[in-house]
Amino acid sequence: MTRFARDVLYPLLLLGARVRARRFAHVVLAGYNCELAFRFLKSLGFLDSTLFCWAGSTVLDEFISLCDNIDDIMTGELLPPTKELPLFRCAKTGFWAHGRSHAKAWAQPQTPEFVKAETDEVRSRIMHLKEKTLGYLRDEEPVLVVHKIRSRYCGPGEADRTALAVREAIERMGARNMTFLVVCEESVRRNFPKRHPRYELRSVYEFNPENDALNPRLGDKRGWRLVFGEFRPEKILKRKTTGFKFE
Repeated sequence: MTRFARDVLYPLLLLGARVRARRFAHVVLAGYNCELAFRFLKSLGFLDSTLFCWAGSTVLDEFISLCDNIDDIMTGELLPPTKELPLFRCAKTGFWAHGRSHAKAWAQPQTPEFVKAETDEVRSRIMHLKEKTLGYLRDEEPVLVVHKIRSRYCGPGEADRTALAVREAIERMGARNMTFLVVCEESVRRNFPKRHPRYELRSVYEFNPENDALNPRLGDKRGWRLVFGEFRPEKILKRKTTGFKFE
């Protein structure tokens, strides 16, 4: 279906997605950047944050390595943000994460006290989200794991391998009662096999640019709303009163 036809039929398609909706006790959003969490929030009006919501990795092998070494995340030295890269980095694993303060705070040198307070906060927060995520994956409740798959890893003959590699990495973290949902860009969907029994596959017409991942005017807002109209959490949580940085 063309994007124009999808937009014309959008109200009916959204109704259909909600009619056949599948609901899950837990939802874990897994890479590769913040757009996935942003689109979930904008589609459903709330977000139950998990480990990779506001963090991630730009390289597939690095993401799989993070899954395989999840116990080490944030347990060693944390490299503070810089003007060029305003993210904290776990020296041991390469895990990147946003700090509490706005990126503009790191455009100039900060006091040791400020750096320590920010470091302590991000370590505490990520350690909490790590345990929360592992709990969601490992308990008996049905869990939906959503992976936004990078198009450069979805060429002919490799798209299925990439999806399965990510699924297997999640399984090695102890995932049990899991439904694995892969969301790709429409341009690479044809590279996936027609049958893929180990994962669900949905597409949006385009992802946001990596340097503007949280821009609501870019990407495919309606496509994401169709995805999260069909795959939904059982419980609607109260939205944060403090909001998020991009709001």
